[in-house]
Amino acid sequence: AGHKLVALSLAGKLARTAAVAPSMKDASDKAKVKAFIQGPLKNWMLEQATAIDTLSAAGTTLAPAGRAIVAVEAGMADLRLVDRIRSAPTPSSWDKELKAVYEAALDEALEPRKKRGRDAALVGLSDYAAAQAATEPRVDRARALLSKLYGGRRIDALDTLAVPNAPARFELGRKYWRRVDFVEAAYV
Repeated sequence: AGHKLVALSLAGKLARTAAVAPSMKDASDKAKVKAFIQGPLKNWMLEQATAIDTLSAAGTTLAPAGRAIVAVEAGMADLRLVDRIRSAPTPSSWDKELKAVYEAALDEALEPRKKRGRDAALVGLSDYAAAQAATEPRVDRARALLSKLYGGRRIDALDTLAVPNAPARFELGRKYWRRVDFVEAAYV
């Protein structure tokens, strides 16, 4: 119970990280956008990344039930950070080709943070699956964010599958993507 309380405290703090990025009103001038990205946006990103790293490190020593809570929240915090940075302004004077090159370079630079978020979320999902947590709002939010940032992959592809009278193990398999849950559901 103590581990779970610590986890909930850490998760609350992680949920407040990377929430609102600094914004820029006028993105028409290239020099202003560059100064914004290299100044306030970069400082905000480094501050948020440090906070996420510090908070998530504290969750690694918790029991699996607590670790699941912290890992999913840490994963979502990292993925939110990537999403906010991707939403940074670009000069309106850029043509489509230049903007595409910039976004590709930005995605490449953010890839380690995106992978870290994905891996943390998957650790949390694994811990939740081991505990057979069928209904957990954090899991649903994490899956939605993973689906958004990994748009080419259908993370939520099984969500719309209608299976009448599906056993509980089937629902666990649908949520956590574990083969063992589908196998056990087939035996039922």
